[in-house]
Amino acid sequence: MSTVRQEKLRLDTNRVRFRQLLDTHGIKQGRAAEMIEFRTKVPCPIRTVRAWIADPEAKTALPCPQWALEALEYMIGTIQRYNAQRAAEEQAKAAAGQES
Repeated sequence: MSTVRQEKLRLDTNRVRFRQLLDTHGIKQGRAAEMIEFRTKVPCPIRTVRAWIADPEAKTALPCPQWALEALEYMIGTIQRYNAQRAAEEQAKAAAGQES
């Protein structure tokens, strides 16, 4: 397989994965743009996110870069860890309150 074809396939895989992350975690396009911008400190307009997840045949479609996918995955993981920690703290607090 040629390297150009491999790169195109990888970028299409990125598009599919990006879309899956949005769907799985219930993240809106605007929120995804904010999360990527927060992680990378690079402006990420919602129109860019829309272009990344657009049908590859659409005129407005852009390939989803690896760095954007990684930034979104990182932010999702960070939020999940934070939420798990908060839940554990609340459980511990509730258990301590029952012992009193």
